[in-house]
Amino acid sequence: MHPSEEARTIHEIERELERDFPRVPVDKVRTAVEQAWMQYLHAPVRDFVPLLVRREVRLWLRQAA
Repeated sequence: MHPSEEARTIHEIERELERDFPRVPVDKVRTAVEQAWMQYLHAPVRDFVPLLVRREVRLWLRQAA
């Protein structure tokens, strides 16, 4: 995945989760997405990173809500 494509994907994930969790402050959603994404920075296979990040952050947001 090209870096510009990754940035766009991160932005899309943030917006999706902000819509799905409107009571969670935007900065917390963005921080959670960025932290989750960083865990996979050196993953040899990048195709599933967006899916993994969405799942991980969604689970965290549900538990935090």
